[in-house]
Amino acid sequence: MERLVESNFVIASRILQHALPFTVIALMQEGSGMIFVVATLICYATHVLVAKGWVRMPASKLKPWCRLIYVMGAAGAFEMRRTQGPEVAMVQSFHAAGRMVLVVAFVDSRLHIPHQVALSCAEVLFYTMEHGCTQAALALAVGQACLLCVIIALSLMLESYLRDNFTAQFKSADAEVMIRGFRQMLQGVCDGEVLLDGGLRIQGESPSLRRLLMTTAAVDGRSFQELLEDDHQQRSRFQDFIARSAEAVSRQSGATPPCLRVSLQSKSGPRVAVDIFHVVLPGMHGSDAYHLLAFRQDTERENVPDAQPIPEQVFRSLRNASGRRSRPRSARSASSTASRASSSESLLPTFPHLSEMMLLVDASQAQHEVRQVNLTYANASEQAEMPSLRKFIRPTDWETVRSSVKRVASAAAENPLKVMKPVYFKIPLWFRMLDQPSQFMMARKAKLLPHWWSSNESSSPSSPSSSSSSSGEPSEQDPVNQWPARNTATSGQPKEKKPVSLWLCLTDLVAAPVSVRAPAELEMIHEGDHRRLPGSV
Repeated sequence: MERLVESNFVIASRILQHALPFTVIALMQEGSGMIFVVATLICYATHVLVAKGWVRMPASKLKPWCRLIYVMGAAGAFEMRRTQGPEVAMVQSFHAAGRMVLVVAFVDSRLHIPHQVALSCAEVLFYTMEHGCTQAALALAVGQACLLCVIIALSLMLESYLRDNFTAQFKSADAEVMIRGFRQMLQGVCDGEVLLDGGLRIQGESPSLRRLLMTTAAVDGRSFQELLEDDHQQRSRFQDFIARSAEAVSRQSGATPPCLRVSLQSKSGPRVAVDIFHVVLPGMHGSDAYHLLAFRQDTERENVPDAQPIPEQVFRSLRNASGRRSRPRSARSASSTASRASSSESLLPTFPHLSEMMLLVDASQAQHEVRQVNLTYANASEQAEMPSLRKFIRPTDWETVRSSVKRVASAAAENPLKVMKPVYFKIPLWFRMLDQPSQFMMARKAKLLPHWWSSNESSSPSSPSSSSSSSGEPSEQDPVNQWPARNTATSGQPKEKKPVSLWLCLTDLVAAPVSVRAPAELEMIHEGDHRRLPGSV
């Protein structure tokens, strides 16, 4: 409150510094008392210093300054008690204007009301002592009473206005902090959020929305409906959804935010299916209503790529193969079915992604048993199907693994020069068997650690790779057990690094029991004590 009073005094000083010189000149020409002139000069000097920023007047110094002006005003009234004629009216007018300006410049009713009452009584008393109880003295008393009422009302109104303004600023700041914290929490719970004004225009850049649409174009000020799929029916559904949810919130406070599934699409990005949750923020920034939208991406829905034309070479090979004598249909059908199943269920594809394969063999054995396999995959195009961690992990454990990978990668990116310790999972992880992808096995121990690479490394295990060992002991060439450290320059200074991958080490493996699948005609029949084993299909 004191800071608000001080800022109000600075604003008043910037205005009064231009008006007080004319007041001083007028008082000196009319032959007014020197006390009035000195008081006006003191006020003028104070306002100039404060307006220029050379002197700061806090509230603790403004109160003594106002008391000094009131004392000089009473002394000036005592000095001018013998003055008569037209000069009296002019001096009293300047005196009344100065009293009102003092109330406006420094808002404090508890200070001004007692001093204003004392000053009015002093003027009436000094005039009565000099001229007696005449009709002029009575008129002066009535005029001072009216002036006193106006000044008291003005002081109370200004103080009430400042207090209301101060309270409104506090409430607005609290609301801004709450909304900012709520939006930050939504970014952790959902895939993003966006704030819309009454015209459904985006407020702010909304990095989460740009990341979801995979675009770098600015979205601030754009209509949110432009980001919807170019479908008139979908945009009508969105407008009806906003209107209905706003009416529902106004009728019932504390209701669950409604949800609507829409498809978002930028000019250059792909189409993204999201679930939108809507909350109305009425009266925000003086508007009728703002709209806060939280969206969650539907990661299960994937766009089916367009069919590519079959090359002419494929047709030619099919025609040549049809002319030859082939084996029996049943054997050919069984072989093709097995081949398709093997290729579709393969977790580690070979061509055209596999670029390098290293085998660690035991030379002491007669068959040279393979102890470790290291597969290196080259960076492929976006259309190519690369091995992914999601195919290995059981669907129910995928969210745990995904969040842990994201957290470790973010921590490594924020502090790239820090050597991180392995991050262990608190629960066992289930993943698919390499030879039987339809079955799962459990790793009792699992840990994560970033793998770093430098831009001048052309071929190293830092590229996407897969390692497997036939023994339970960690080998010397096992990159996961070695936990590769960051490369450093010859001078000892670390090069610029960029985390592009993480090591995921799974140990203490246990295979899940395989449940026998019931015949098709008995699939709907279950025993009373039957329990499906975890990890079985």
